[in-house]
Amino acid sequence: MSEIVVTRGIREELDLRNLVVIAETIRTYEEEEDFDEFQVFDIKDNYIINKQEIPKREKRISLSYTNKKSETIWAIKGFDPMVGEHWTILYPSEY
Repeated sequence: MSEIVVTRGIREELDLRNLVVIAETIRTYEEEEDFDEFQVFDIKDNYIINKQEIPKREKRISLSYTNKKSETIWAIKGFDPMVGEHWTILYPSEY
């Protein structure tokens, strides 16, 4: 299981409930062979769409609450000698 790291923007701006859903999605699927190292999470009213390019995959996650704004979040898998394998969760503008 990889560490999950968040950027300052995510830590300060993203609704914690959405962060939990994103982290749980990564934890659930990261060991699957076809789970790509670049994940996109489109946050809408009362759902999040998780998608990836290779192989093409899209999953709609229903929420028990309504988000105030629509936004896109990225999750990128990387490796750091000190941390090891990890996922960075960030806004596209922070890339």
